[in-house]
Amino acid sequence: APQLNLELNQMQWLDFICGQADRNPGNIFIQYGAQGGATGITGIDQDLSFGEKVDAQFQGGFFRGMPAHIDGDTANKIKALYKNDGVQFAEMLHSNGLTPQEVTQAKSRLKSAYDAILQWETQPASATTQGILPAQSAQWSQINTDGYSKHFAETAHTNKNNVNVAQLQVLLNT
Repeated sequence: APQLNLELNQMQWLDFICGQADRNPGNIFIQYGAQGGATGITGIDQDLSFGEKVDAQFQGGFFRGMPAHIDGDTANKIKALYKNDGVQFAEMLHSNGLTPQEVTQAKSRLKSAYDAILQWETQPASATTQGILPAQSAQWSQINTDGYSKHFAETAHTNKNNVNVAQLQVLLNT
């Protein structure tokens, strides 16, 4: 369970940055190993990502906002994505067809993530307090992944948001 919670948390960070407003349990594939245990996850259906109205404080739909925990490796990747004030991040999104407002909101969510990580770097974290946890920590089994659960979906949709989410997944290695 710690590894699955870590991966769910990494997906939550990706969803936060992408403004994914539809990450319901049916939009998560869970991969299972030969012994029946979960071995990985895949988020699908990115149609409601990168909306113009989903800023860092947005509440609604299935948008869960910023997670309360992050592992150090993912934190470093998000900080790298924001280097130079997120200019390359914004250019990548714009070149893939997002509107200026969608790019502005995504960049704002990325900055919020970046700012939280900088703050968390100076304070210790645990399963019950916000912050950065080691990826191999057993505390991941105690983390509330806020409703991301074992459900399956049948189809994935293809659109410009899938392209942008896929590119961010590569950059964040999730």
